[in-house]
Amino acid sequence: MGLYLFLVTFRRGHLFRAGLQRGKKHLEDDSRSQNATSHGDRSPNDRTGPGCRTRGFNQWQATGLHSKIPAHPNLALSVRWLRVEYAASERRVCGLMGMAVTTYRYRTQRTDEPLRTRLVELAREKPRFGYRRLHVLLRRSGEQVNHKRLHRVYREAGLSIRRKKRKHCVREGKPLVMRTSANQEWALDFVHDAVECGRTIRVLSVVDAYTRECLALEVDTSFASRRVTRVLDQIITERGRPEAIRCDNGPELTSRHFLAWCVERQIELVHIQPGKPTQNGRVESFNGRLREECLNLSWFQNLFDAWRKIAAWRIEYNEERPHRSPGVQNPERVCDAGGDLLHRGARSKGLNGVHPKTDTGN
Repeated sequence: MGLYLFLVTFRRGHLFRAGLQRGKKHLEDDSRSQNATSHGDRSPNDRTGPGCRTRGFNQWQATGLHSKIPAHPNLALSVRWLRVEYAASERRVCGLMGMAVTTYRYRTQRTDEPLRTRLVELAREKPRFGYRRLHVLLRRSGEQVNHKRLHRVYREAGLSIRRKKRKHCVREGKPLVMRTSANQEWALDFVHDAVECGRTIRVLSVVDAYTRECLALEVDTSFASRRVTRVLDQIITERGRPEAIRCDNGPELTSRHFLAWCVERQIELVHIQPGKPTQNGRVESFNGRLREECLNLSWFQNLFDAWRKIAAWRIEYNEERPHRSPGVQNPERVCDAGGDLLHRGARSKGLNGVHPKTDTGN
């Protein structure tokens, strides 16, 4: 009884078994309807005549529908396991599982040894070739082999190439903390846009975590790590060294040069976890304002025009635009109230019509 209940539950997942039973029942019902009219014409030894209990199944078997029902790939393994687990006969388990005994007993006569030997020879000659390139070499030599069979033999022979996975540094997320003075933490990030001709430009934004002041908006088509450090050196010359820098894991901010630059100046470098921009929420909020109030409302004819308009918006952001935090006032007044007054000439440096690429030191 336990074996029967287990098999009933086990085969519920096999949809082909349910279709097989419906087709068999339908044909048996047809055979019973014919038995009412032709029952007296059957001979005693005729097992396929009207009125025979196996006639419906024989008719269903004669239609060839059973050959069109796909077998489950692990059905033979399931039959073998049930025979060992419940000590049941082979015929009984195959009958309950809907599998023919001849199918269960079938053993393939084909051999893949010649193909396996040939693949091993080619793999020794070309150790970094995968199965697709080996398939091309076999076709060039005149051997026509199905690519799926080749892949199966290739894997069974243990010739799969190990793919070298790129090693990534594990970043431990550090939550945002409340800052009490300027230069405790700077936040860095990049914003993308395009000029009239369709060329992509990048904007490097540097924001003070306490005063919300935009320390730099550098515009260019690309940024190397040395270009980023030159911009930061210029800001440090104007207002001092920060205690920490928070940024993402871009190639410009994870290079050896940038890491060595931070170590040399004793600046703590805080990398956020990949895929979690909220850990650098202050600069992300600033980028949203930059996108809504400047980039989406401006049409840049060229790189110089983009630099000029973005630099003008930076002055407005720092000196005129009121902020909800802190205290609904602009960053300049926050600096004045905290005793961290910055020189306006230093903050406005670079707005005299000279492009950053033509400036000395860049």
